[in-house]
Amino acid sequence: METVSREVELGRQLWELEKSRKAIEKQAADLKAEYKTKIELLESILIEEGKSSTGHIDGVGEFSLKRQSFPDVANDRLPMFIEYLKKIGHQAIVKETIEANTLKTYLRAELEAFATKLEDDEELFDKLLLEYGLPDDAAAEEIAAKHFELVGVKTFQQVKVSHTGKGKA
Repeated sequence: METVSREVELGRQLWELEKSRKAIEKQAADLKAEYKTKIELLESILIEEGKSSTGHIDGVGEFSLKRQSFPDVANDRLPMFIEYLKKIGHQAIVKETIEANTLKTYLRAELEAFATKLEDDEELFDKLLLEYGLPDDAAAEEIAAKHFELVGVKTFQQVKVSHTGKGKA
């Protein structure tokens, strides 16, 4: 009968664990790819059908579209934006240059505040919708992004599905 040393036995166990780990990682990668495909399909369907969510699904929860804005000012448009800040009395954030995190925080808050103002002021909403030549179904966030674009802010928007968690059974 052959005796196996401890290191040989541990080596075999490690090899088996390594093979199992790689198989699980491959399975996880495959699941992640399938999940991404399904999320993109759900986003597409909801947008195509003009819906903002799936509504409550028993035992699952609700999937809804969540709009995120990522405003930024291109370097070549920064002087124009700085002039705008000075004009509206917000020059306190302007130094020789604007620190990137300060600018992003400021822009995100201003974009959100302006979109909220548009939601509350239907007359201004309609006026800017017409003035900027946006479609009738444009969201307040889109009008706000266009408004800030005119002073040098570039806004990247992303619409994603968010999941509220498990629903009631």
